[in-house]
Amino acid sequence: MIARVWRSPTFTRLRCLGAWLGISWAFLAAAGFAGVLGWMSEGAANFAWVPILTVVLAVVALPGIPRAAGGVALIGILAVTFWPPTHLESTDSGPTQLTVMTWNCYYGGLDPARAAAIIEKSNPDVIVFNEITKGLQQSLDSRLRDRYPHYLGAPRPGPSGLVIYSKFPVQNWRRERDPEVWAVCDLTLPDGRTCRTYLVHPPVPNHKGYARRAQYFESVARDIRNWPGPVLVIGDFNATWASLDLRRFCATTNTRVASRFLPSWPVKVPSPFQIAIDHILASVPDFEAIGAETDGSYLGSDHRPVVATFRIKPNPNPPASASR
Repeated sequence: MIARVWRSPTFTRLRCLGAWLGISWAFLAAAGFAGVLGWMSEGAANFAWVPILTVVLAVVALPGIPRAAGGVALIGILAVTFWPPTHLESTDSGPTQLTVMTWNCYYGGLDPARAAAIIEKSNPDVIVFNEITKGLQQSLDSRLRDRYPHYLGAPRPGPSGLVIYSKFPVQNWRRERDPEVWAVCDLTLPDGRTCRTYLVHPPVPNHKGYARRAQYFESVARDIRNWPGPVLVIGDFNATWASLDLRRFCATTNTRVASRFLPSWPVKVPSPFQIAIDHILASVPDFEAIGAETDGSYLGSDHRPVVATFRIKPNPNPPASASR
């Protein structure tokens, strides 16, 4: 009975419709990857798994496909969809390594006690928080300052709160609004060099924010191009690697994304249905990414924390030794 209904003309039409919808979405996603058609096509590119899943299901259900093959394909899809998320492990950075964490706090909704436990376990050297409020910052401060004595930031209600905690000295905090809030400070690396560190949270690329996000990236990129030394750019970028704006930003600033394909939002859905919008970018050739991971636990924020570990490359232009 089920097989007869499944092979009926009605279901065949539905399968064909699904295949055509998937193919149409795939073309729209390709347009988004190329930066064509604006925010709608980029949204399609961000969720490119939709056409893949649709076409696979449609093809599996077509007449002539053995039931065993269809069953294996469906089991594979379900296994990938509900695969358990990654959990952060401790990363003991040596003198030539740097571990960085970024975490969007969802308007201060992050649970400070549980977040502190995750931070203690993963042991990053530098932590950047987005969307952090004054109350959450004070709660975290009492749990983190013993291990992270260096702090700069401007907690705020809404999406503009940005702070940094570090095991190494940070100074020269500067907060800009062009066109939305971003911040910059100087981080002293373990080798003594100064790393210009940017805390970012561009606008959401909807019909109103798409153009403003491009302006935001260009504003930060201009500032980076005026700095000759190492650079880190950390935060919720509201952009996946499918975004032409993000790829152009990396190209014009000579930075690379360490966490390119780590899904981080929204945390309440299974991992394959999340997208990677929280990133840690590092300048080339100053840093080499050697690992990135995340945690799937829901701790009051709709974002996962993302952690990346870098090998600090030797200074290509060391200062000349003083003559004797």
